[in-house]
Amino acid sequence: MDATTLIVSFLGGGITSAIITQICVWKQNEYKESKRFLEEQIKKLYGPMRWHISLSEKAIELSKNTLDAGDKVFLGKECADGEVDKTIDISNEYLKLVKYNNTKMLEILNDNYSYVDLDDIDIFNLFYEHYIRLITECNEKGGIKGPLEIYRIMGEISFIRPEVISRIKEKFLSKREELLREWSVLELINNLFNCKHKYTKSTKATEKVET
Repeated sequence: MDATTLIVSFLGGGITSAIITQICVWKQNEYKESKRFLEEQIKKLYGPMRWHISLSEKAIELSKNTLDAGDKVFLGKECADGEVDKTIDISNEYLKLVKYNNTKMLEILNDNYSYVDLDDIDIFNLFYEHYIRLITECNEKGGIKGPLEIYRIMGEISFIRPEVISRIKEKFLSKREELLREWSVLELINNLFNCKHKYTKSTKATEKVET
C-alpha cells in the first residue's frame, strides 16, 4: 500500500470521504484554470514576444558584425567610391528588421494585453516609449530629425532596450517552468482523486460480500 492509498484509507468513509472528494475536485478545477491561463499566456503573449526578441537580437548582431567587418576592410585604406556607404546601408537594413519586429511585438501586446503580468506593465511601457520615439524622431537611416539639443534632453533612443530583452527572456522561461509545476501538481491531485475512488469502490464491494 503506497502513501497516498494509506492516507485515503485512514481518512476514508462517511463525511470525511465526501469532504476529501470535494477538495480534490475543487483543487483540480483550480489548477486546471491556472494551467489554462499559463498556456494562453505562453501561446499568445510571452512565447511570440520571445521569438521576436530572438529575431531582433540576431539582426542587431548581424548589423554590428557588418560594421565591424567594414572597419577591418576599409579603415585606413583607399576604397572604391560608395563601398563604405554600401556597407552602412547593409547594416541599416538589418536594423530595419528590428523595427519590423518591434511593430509585430506591439501588435501582439495590443491584441493580448490582458495576459500581461502586472509587474511587466512598466517594462512594456518602456518598450513602447522607445518604439514611438524611434519612428517619430529618427529618419530611415537612423539619423535624428530634430535638433540635437532636444534629443540630448529627451535622452537616447534604443531600437530595443536591454531591460526589455532580459525581462521577456526571463518571463518566458519562468512561465514554462511554472507550467511544468502546474502539470505536476495537477497530476498528483488526479492520482489522489483516482485513488480515493478506487478505495471507495473496493470498500463497497467488501461490504456487499460480508452482508
